[in-house]
Amino acid sequence: MNRKLSPYELQLSKEILKLSKLNGSLIGSLEGILHLNIDSDIKIDIAETVREAKIASMQKELSTSNLCHKIVEICFNHFDIPVEKALSDSRKPNVIKPKYFSMYFMREELSLSDSDIGRYFNHNHASIIYAIKTMSGYIELDKAYKIEYKALKEKIKLIYI
Repeated sequence: MNRKLSPYELQLSKEILKLSKLNGSLIGSLEGILHLNIDSDIKIDIAETVREAKIASMQKELSTSNLCHKIVEICFNHFDIPVEKALSDSRKPNVIKPKYFSMYFMREELSLSDSDIGRYFNHNHASIIYAIKTMSGYIELDKAYKIEYKALKEKIKLIYI
């Protein structure tokens, strides 16, 4: 990246260069800044702003991903099913139940979209819609599911403490 900067007589910090290696979209953003016909100090300020925005975006992604994983762990551990089964294609009821609960809580607690939940489980959004609708019905009508829901909700609340 610094090689591309040399005609502009600019040097980016090692921190920005390290981050640009981690995030491909940052490289494109920084290259776009280089082509702006403005003062080099302003370019560096813009690059810093872009870098901070990218870091914030990456931190949010990591935070959401960690919370998703914790919800999955809680749901699968509650039903004594290995967490590794969460991403499997198994259609066994003992695997589907904690998976659907996980999806339901990701929507309820994290307000994730069907697509975001689907990406986590490697399912399409229609499968997520079906799972959440199914869980809503079970929780509303089945006393056993309602008890499981309340127990899991209490465990999930502990994540935020």
